[in-house]
Amino acid sequence: MVQKAQLEPERSILRDAYLSYATDILKGDDASIEARLKALRTRQLAAVKRQTSFGPLMWLGWTASTLLVLALLAALAETQLFLRHRFRRRWNRGLIAAGALLTAGFAVLLLFTVWTHRGMADTRALLDGAPPGPAIPRAGQDTAAHLAHTGFRAAAAVWIVIGGALLMALAETGLRQHINDYRFRPR
Repeated sequence: MVQKAQLEPERSILRDAYLSYATDILKGDDASIEARLKALRTRQLAAVKRQTSFGPLMWLGWTASTLLVLALLAALAETQLFLRHRFRRRWNRGLIAAGALLTAGFAVLLLFTVWTHRGMADTRALLDGAPPGPAIPRAGQDTAAHLAHTGFRAAAAVWIVIGGALLMALAETGLRQHINDYRFRPR
């Protein structure tokens, strides 16, 4: 309609009609372009909020993980104390290494989660602010910066399995000599 209005002479009734139609299409009722864009933006912001929130399942998972790590650390410490009193050896290197690996691995995962959560929250805040036209490229760069290295941190989940296997191997190594002490010998 705007192009058709451009073809008409200045102050023409037809030009005014074309511009009026263009205004109605752009800013009219609920079917207008502007209303559709607002509805699309609302749906996109809802999707951003849903995708960047640290929901109840994440909190439940981290709470369970924290409790399990603390229980395992307590079990390793209790085993270390028992072995120290029972066998009169000061330290069991395998158990100490397992405890150190568990503590360091949990700290790294917690740090990665905090960084990712902060990046998601910053991105959500940035996109909720609805940057004006010229600031959109800058908002895209800021979003990319906030979420940088998220893929690496997500890929670190594979290291959980590797760390768990290493943790089991260290604990088994630390306990193997004592397990053999408790085996019954045939007569």
